[in-house]
Amino acid sequence: MEDDYQDTRSKLYKLNDGEWVPIGVGHATIEIHDGGGGRLLLIDEDDPRNLLIVHNLEVGMAQSYQKQQDTLILFTNQQTQEEFGLSFEGAAGCSLIWKGIIHVVSSPMEAEDEFQPLPAITRENLPYISDLLEEATLPTRDTIIREAYSKQIIDDSLIEQFFEVFNESEEHMDMNSLHLIWKIFKTLFVFANQGLTRLLLSPKYIRDVIACFEYNPMRPGKRANHRKALDGAMFKNPLGLDKGLAEKIKKIHHMQYLKDSVLAAFLDDQVFECHIVVSKNAILRSIIYDSAGMENVFQILGGEKAHAPENANDVLCVLQLLQELAAAAKTLPLSHRSDFLENLQNRGLFSVIAPFISHPNDGIRAAVADISLHFAILDVNLIRDFSVREGEQMACCPLLRGAFYQVVHETIEGLQQQWQDVVRLIIETQVQKAQFAFAGGPAPPTMPAGFITLLYEPLPPNATDRSQQMKPIVEILFEPILYHRKNYAGDPNLIPPESRCFYENSALADEVAYVVLPLLSSCVAGHPARMNCALLANKIPKKVTNIISIPPSPKKHLYLSVVWFVRSLVTSDDEMMSRHIVSEDLLSIVFSLLAKSTRYNLLNSSLLSVLENISNQNCRTLTKYVVSKYADDLKAIDYVATGSMIVTKEQSEGMKATKRLSAGMEINNPFAAKLDDTDCDDFDDDVETPILPAGDEKRARYNNDPNYNENDADMPA
Repeated sequence: MEDDYQDTRSKLYKLNDGEWVPIGVGHATIEIHDGGGGRLLLIDEDDPRNLLIVHNLEVGMAQSYQKQQDTLILFTNQQTQEEFGLSFEGAAGCSLIWKGIIHVVSSPMEAEDEFQPLPAITRENLPYISDLLEEATLPTRDTIIREAYSKQIIDDSLIEQFFEVFNESEEHMDMNSLHLIWKIFKTLFVFANQGLTRLLLSPKYIRDVIACFEYNPMRPGKRANHRKALDGAMFKNPLGLDKGLAEKIKKIHHMQYLKDSVLAAFLDDQVFECHIVVSKNAILRSIIYDSAGMENVFQILGGEKAHAPENANDVLCVLQLLQELAAAAKTLPLSHRSDFLENLQNRGLFSVIAPFISHPNDGIRAAVADISLHFAILDVNLIRDFSVREGEQMACCPLLRGAFYQVVHETIEGLQQQWQDVVRLIIETQVQKAQFAFAGGPAPPTMPAGFITLLYEPLPPNATDRSQQMKPIVEILFEPILYHRKNYAGDPNLIPPESRCFYENSALADEVAYVVLPLLSSCVAGHPARMNCALLANKIPKKVTNIISIPPSPKKHLYLSVVWFVRSLVTSDDEMMSRHIVSEDLLSIVFSLLAKSTRYNLLNSSLLSVLENISNQNCRTLTKYVVSKYADDLKAIDYVATGSMIVTKEQSEGMKATKRLSAGMEINNPFAAKLDDTDCDDFDDDVETPILPAGDEKRARYNNDPNYNENDADMPA
């Protein structure tokens, strides 16, 4: 074994008449002999030529050595019967020397992996048993040794003998034995043997196993009352489950407690999680197909008195159960997961939780948000399909409208972020392709028919009195922008009461706008035609830039969200939006921030990405606007090629336009005849002009002629 002085600094003691007498401080090392055995050396710290102790390590004398806590090794000289102690400065050095000692004294070199059966389980044999088991975990030992010990413990029912010794030690408060039992059971879990772990986690033994971990040698004098914590746990049974199923749920609680609170530092999560997942899946299948129990759940949530304050605890208990079921559904096989989710939906899950979205009880709102998020992650189309049917039948669509409402009006930040994630998953056109590819399932689901209409049309759409219509669901996200003090110039009393806080508190409006803007950007990216019409109808783009352009300045993180929103407008490739950007000079904020920001940070990169998208988009409206108005600013961007690329592209487009004019062709006229290649040698990408349907022809004329009047007599039908 190589000498390692970095971590093995220690102080040597000798037991003399019942007192530990210090001998000296040095660096410990192990010397291994080729023929077997070795020596423990302590090299004097002050004089490396002096050895404070030379102790022979003899094979088969493992019982002469004992490790206590993390930094103390005790050993006996078998010839003189003198007792010594090495107190290490660090736990790493103590562990290194201890493993070396065990490696030398436990077995000869030529038979390193020979299995030595465990002796009788008694208090006197605990040190030797602990050493044998700990040695089996060394990297130099074959896994066959660990398997052999696991088999012996299972076949000989040694677990019960360990419990008997534990009870005896606890009765006499033999702390040394209790600490050794803690180490032994820790080592048994480190073995990661499936059969042994299953035995330790069985309902028969798990409570006693947890009891053995109450006396941690790393915390001497302090006892962890694990049994008291388990006995004090209250198990609720809102479904009226049978006793057997309730015991299985209690077992999972014990397993989770053991994993998270007792063995978190050194546990093999994969082995442990396997047992937890299998148990959870069995319980899930039992619960979901328990018709009587599930009917009880939905009766509690859908009853007439469900919203009464005195029933809040019962409702919270049931919602937390559904929350746990939805969270556990992630571990189900794909086919079982689909059946599980559809079963809950068919029983009316979304209908019964929707009224609790804005409940005054924080716990109830948190449970509903968590359930919705789990369903959105696992199968968002279930929520979309339900919303479409709900919109057709009830017209108000409380689940979807409530989710958007909570993004804007939720007062607890964590819940607001959860609802933001729910809405983001709902409005995205493609749902986590990687998730579906990993699961081996079908292609990601597309938007159900009618869902986009549900987001952007007033409800109910067929109302004869427009005053009775509710505004489109997506426009709920506009509230912190519309009613911001920098944007709203009307009578504050006309603002809806729930939105008046945005006018009165600009800081609150800024924070909510920071949450809302990424969702608006997602809407522009996912369904640009619908979203751009809604944005322009409410003049949202200019009002968004007003938030950061009009003093006082908001917090810096809001600047980034505004820039990303402007970038989404640029990349939407919509001529109507491009003209709006030009008419409102929306890119002025981009160049203003570029002039003020430093290079090579996230804001600067985002600003440049706006210009790069303009360079990459085939939109002459934006390139001409940028080059004509911000030519000097583009030249100032000399550390990347973005500015020069936009100028070059505009010059090229200008030359093409000039050649079109010289050829007698009207600029940007989609109905003009195709140019002959001989008339314009440098003009590429000539394309036959398609015959457009009436509606598209009308739009094309509007896009290319700002003075076009849709009421003209020659307007297409």
